[in-house]
Amino acid sequence: MDFLFSRKQRLLFEMLTILYSENRYWTLDELAAKLPLSRPTIQSNLQLISQLLEPLKEDVRLIKSFKGSYLDKAPSVSFNRIRLLLLKESVPFKFIDSITFKKHSSLAAFCEDNYISKSHFYKLIQECKAFLSDYDIVFDYAKMEFKGEEKNIRYFLYSFLWECYGGIEWPFSTYKDGRYFAKQRDFLSEELNISFSYTEQLRHSFLVTITKLRFEQGYSISSEATPNDILFPKLASIIQDVISETFASSTIIQTEAQYLYKMICINIWRSLKPVQVKKNYSELPR
Repeated sequence: MDFLFSRKQRLLFEMLTILYSENRYWTLDELAAKLPLSRPTIQSNLQLISQLLEPLKEDVRLIKSFKGSYLDKAPSVSFNRIRLLLLKESVPFKFIDSITFKKHSSLAAFCEDNYISKSHFYKLIQECKAFLSDYDIVFDYAKMEFKGEEKNIRYFLYSFLWECYGGIEWPFSTYKDGRYFAKQRDFLSEELNISFSYTEQLRHSFLVTITKLRFEQGYSISSEATPNDILFPKLASIIQDVISETFASSTIIQTEAQYLYKMICINIWRSLKPVQVKKNYSELPR
């Protein structure tokens, strides 16, 4: 996700990577030898890092003394958790977040809230536009939304949100009760006779929540082929119940349920070991 960072943020990211890599004090000379920065700039960036870490002050803090700078952190604090703080300061990240969760009605409102001009915004968003092109989608600045095939938009959102938040923080303002993947854990473990890790369950929950989010914002899948075989009938029933909670026609609900079922099945098969795939494939109806 380096494309989200400005040049200054990339240098902060490199400095954080160095500080996190070893549990020891780093002198200014040592940091200067690893970074293309002057000693005054390094000192200034260390101050910025201290401010950046403020939300995690109970678990991680930058200690500065005559010995140098030391990143004091609890064992539970992963580097990705710290990286997420830096990502949240990125303008491209904030813009994707705004479009995803409908936080601003116009680009002008977004720029005003983030104290930047439109011309500066367009410069900052260039690399992000190139990244979106890999998914065949673009930004629609006039409507403050993504433009492209809905399946591609959802796949991008899943990839993007999971890469940024997965296993660290729940990015959605609703659906935090965990019942979607909690049900999947119980029923799928029974159907497949295996156990899914918390991370695997959370991946499924991200898929469910992104589907519901887009669906409830008025975006729907145009069509979806009906699976020839329902490998996991209990899972299919859960998904149907989740999608049916919304007010939509039966045809749209059926299409959305089929799409979500297929996406979760793909994730399930990817998470299985070869011996488990062979076992479950042998049990398919002939």
